[in-house]
Amino acid sequence: MLLTNVPFLLYFLAFYPWGANLWFLLYAVLFVGYSAPPLRFKARPYLDSLSNAAYAFPLVFVPLALGEGVLWPAALGLMAWSAAKHTFDAVQDIDEDRNVGIWTTAVRLGARGVVLWSGAWWTIATVCFALVNPLVALVNATYAGWLLWSLNTRPTPETGHRLYPFSIAFPYVAGTVAGVQLVAAISLGAYP
Repeated sequence: MLLTNVPFLLYFLAFYPWGANLWFLLYAVLFVGYSAPPLRFKARPYLDSLSNAAYAFPLVFVPLALGEGVLWPAALGLMAWSAAKHTFDAVQDIDEDRNVGIWTTAVRLGARGVVLWSGAWWTIATVCFALVNPLVALVNATYAGWLLWSLNTRPTPETGHRLYPFSIAFPYVAGTVAGVQLVAAISLGAYP
């Protein structure tokens, strides 16, 4: 891992603005720290969820590296969305994680608590997305609402397992809605 990544890190540090590098370094620390000791965020309640915000960091460090402005509502919305989805998906593993002594956010909160935790983060994501694209926000609110309602109806790891394939489809559905709009805008000349 070091042989393939350190040369790029050194290149970035030498040639990109400090703001981009700061976000890139935080991105690397969070992803390595998720699994690697001593941090192992994946076994620490709340940090397991919040560290997944790093999935959205390219929306910050890429524009900064290119000298462009960051579309903060989109970046912050995706950070919140990622934290919510990570915990929602972990519901199916509550029993197994508890049995081996891994205390995740889902284990700490239980399935019903995850409905509230993920619901709060998905609400923040929806508000942020609405500032950028109301249709994506509507799709996000509808899909997240359905997932949360379904889990709340029967808050068990089994329900989490049954909903997992639908959760996996979530970013593809929302991404398709955003992507079709983007391709249409480009095709119609909205972006020169």
